[in-house]
Amino acid sequence: MSDLAYLSVNTKLSYVKDAGAQAAFLRELNPAVITACVDTPKDPKHLPEFKQKLIDFSNQHKQALVVCRVIHDKDGEFHYPAEDGRKYIASPTDLLNSFQELGQGNRSLYYLNEPHTNISREQRNALIDHATEMIEEANKRNVSLTMFNFGVGHPPLTDNQQEWHKDFYIFLKMLSENRKHYLGLHLYYPANPIERLIALFNTCTLLDIEPPQIVVTEYGQDAGYGGDPRNGFKTRNYSHTSYAQWQALQFPQYKLYIKNGYLLGLCGFVNGTDNAWLTFDTEHPDYYKTILANRDTFTVDITPMPITPPVPIVEVFQPLPVEVTKPRRYRLQAGHTLRTKPEGSAPVVSSLETGKVLLVFEGTKRQGKAGDMYHDWMFGQISGGIQGWIDITTAYWTEANSTSTGEFPPVKPDTPPPAENTAIDGLQPITVLSKSDIQKIVISKELELAFWRDMLAKAA
Repeated sequence: MSDLAYLSVNTKLSYVKDAGAQAAFLRELNPAVITACVDTPKDPKHLPEFKQKLIDFSNQHKQALVVCRVIHDKDGEFHYPAEDGRKYIASPTDLLNSFQELGQGNRSLYYLNEPHTNISREQRNALIDHATEMIEEANKRNVSLTMFNFGVGHPPLTDNQQEWHKDFYIFLKMLSENRKHYLGLHLYYPANPIERLIALFNTCTLLDIEPPQIVVTEYGQDAGYGGDPRNGFKTRNYSHTSYAQWQALQFPQYKLYIKNGYLLGLCGFVNGTDNAWLTFDTEHPDYYKTILANRDTFTVDITPMPITPPVPIVEVFQPLPVEVTKPRRYRLQAGHTLRTKPEGSAPVVSSLETGKVLLVFEGTKRQGKAGDMYHDWMFGQISGGIQGWIDITTAYWTEANSTSTGEFPPVKPDTPPPAENTAIDGLQPITVLSKSDIQKIVISKELELAFWRDMLAKAA
């Protein structure tokens, strides 16, 4: 069993209120990786002092890989052309001349923050060129990089959510070939972090390359959709104690990837912050106490086991169970997926955007694997008769006809609720199924299942 803890913190050093308490917490936690940040000084002459703060911090935590970030309002756009005609806002040579010492020793330089990937081919090529030049120059200077630090939903996945989009294979290849550099990711709930990790490893299997080493430089709870006011654990009614307990419950899902040496750690955002991120701030004695009480949960026996995420060729749809009751109508508050069966690794039937209305059949609850944990799943249907299984453990929704959810504008008292067969928000009407309809679906799906079994038997 490694003595290192693989849950850690992302900390904004200039805003930590009690540096002594934080230092004592980190000494006892003994994390494998820490993300440490400082702001860019308003006066450039103070930059050496700010960098020294990061170096001093890393020297206090020699056991850890310390990812060092100097926050800049353009640090997701350094590869864009500069207004004065230069090729880049900040070239790789410029960046390394200024910050190379933050990628040496037990430090890795934080390179780019949440660059957009829903971009034109020209912009993608600029990102590829900048990253390629950055690696080449960093290798000459013996500098380690933690690269990209992609935000939630980036880069895009294929339509079935099983792999990275092919336009971004090159980033996995460059990091597979350059093992001193790391892939930085931001993973937040209520999005599905495990789904994105599975897609990453699926892609590496598809390309027949060794997966890159990954540092989750930001981790925790954030908004579920654009404009969601619940953008931090404090807005989701967690205390510092219950949030630490939630992290302990989630962590076992990541152990397989840590065991194999590909996931180096998860840095909870944020420990010590300015006013912009107070709803995320974990700097509190109750948080420290609860994390340390659960410290054994965050340690991992580093004995590699094979990671074999599925890349399905033919997948049989698991039909609707017979024991159902009348369906209920829900509206999703965050994107989700319907799958062919109640398993996180099953192929996606349909991706569900925020605001989507679906019917969920009570009485269909099943337990199925999602990563290394078992979640509750139920059978659902969306407009067009599209059906599948949804992980209700991670689903955020409200009853579509509710008038007091607090999450969506309430229906005016004099406005009657929509009829069961009424289209909502431009959706086609969703028909509530009768018992005989459901039985027909079950028979149809069982016939489909028998067909595929017969086909597979013949193929064998």
